[in-house]
Amino acid sequence: MISPDTKILNDGSVVGTLYNIEGFKAFNTANTTEQSGHFFPFTLKNMTGDKMTIKKNGVDTKKDISFDKDFIFRVENNKTTFEVIVDEKPAIALNFTKATLSD
Repeated sequence: MISPDTKILNDGSVVGTLYNIEGFKAFNTANTTEQSGHFFPFTLKNMTGDKMTIKKNGVDTKKDISFDKDFIFRVENNKTTFEVIVDEKPAIALNFTKATLSD
């Protein structure tokens, strides 16, 4: 999914290469168009909580879901952003302006 040198910088910028993946059926079994593209897996370290909200490009995509430290986000383009909020407190905000989205 990603190159070994991919990392999150202190400002939330993701650097490295996200490879184009086709037919990732486990991502969204209900929507086949979301089963291909660039995916970014990561884990929230040293954090726990009860409820979380995920925002994509400033819009709630999942609200008040049970806490889970492991994520896979589908990155549509370099302008895509994600924010993870745990127990109503910002945990991390990611942007992909510095990432390479390979073909």
